[in-house]
Amino acid sequence: MKIQASGIHINVRDRGRGEPTLVLLHYWGGSSRTWAELIDQLEDRYRSIAIDQRGWGESDAPPQGYGISDLADDAQSVISAMEIKRYLVVGHSMGGKVAQLVASRRPVGLVGLVLVAPSPPSPTVLDNEQLQILQPLMLSLERSGRLSSTCKPHSSGFIERTHIRTLQHHGECHAHLAHVLGFIARAGE
Repeated sequence: MKIQASGIHINVRDRGRGEPTLVLLHYWGGSSRTWAELIDQLEDRYRSIAIDQRGWGESDAPPQGYGISDLADDAQSVISAMEIKRYLVVGHSMGGKVAQLVASRRPVGLVGLVLVAPSPPSPTVLDNEQLQILQPLMLSLERSGRLSSTCKPHSSGFIERTHIRTLQHHGECHAHLAHVLGFIARAGE
């Protein structure tokens, strides 16, 4: 189903029943399908809302608005539009960064936060040599269509607009690299 959020349409997969609802946020390059096996395993115990973040899966891909705060606003808009009263936010990698921002806002109804190999809260600094290696690789993956089997086809230059510009922000080289370790933090119920 499509939900109007922040002026765009966000695709959402809504399955299962039970509380709290699991709000599932995928990694960079993923989609709501990332969570299919988990949803299948839990659908008898939990309602799961898997979101295609803007620019991925079947959600709209506007020309801008790919900051973590934009993605967090989208997630909160979906939660509000679906009138979800009690929920856990689950985020993987980039989705973990988005989940942390959502949780930091202490929204009504949030009862927990699950982070799966989350990206760090602040970008990892890369030197120019690392950036020179990363840029062509990301652009090559985009051109070859191998960036992700679940990613929505984007107009030419999607990587350049959304990530390389971030990498070069203010002359510093940043990349959102996922940590190997994750953790679970449970908020008060």
